[in-house]
Amino acid sequence: MINEDLKKNLEFIVEQQALLASRIEQLTENVFALKDIAVANANSLERLTSLLERMVNIQEKTDNNVGFLSKFQERTNNQVIEIVHAHAQTEEKLNIFISMFEKYISQIQDSSTSTQ
Repeated sequence: MINEDLKKNLEFIVEQQALLASRIEQLTENVFALKDIAVANANSLERLTSLLERMVNIQEKTDNNVGFLSKFQERTNNQVIEIVHAHAQTEEKLNIFISMFEKYISQIQDSSTSTQ
């Protein structure tokens, strides 16, 4: 009876050892799979970091360009205002000239009709 109990205990221990070995093998496979995932994640993180750095550089260039365009637009606006003022002065002078010319023509016509 003791031999039989001992045999059962030994069989139970052997089964547990086999089960434990199987679980250890599965855990080892899982660790290797997790290692591969961690390496892939590290590579992805490295690529993302590189892309972010490039995006930051591009954004800085864009910010500089926007600043330049803003200054250029302000300068252009000032030049347009100067042109508008110059146009107004030219128009005023042209109207004065037209008025004087019309008076001159009128005087010529008056003197022509009075001499006839």
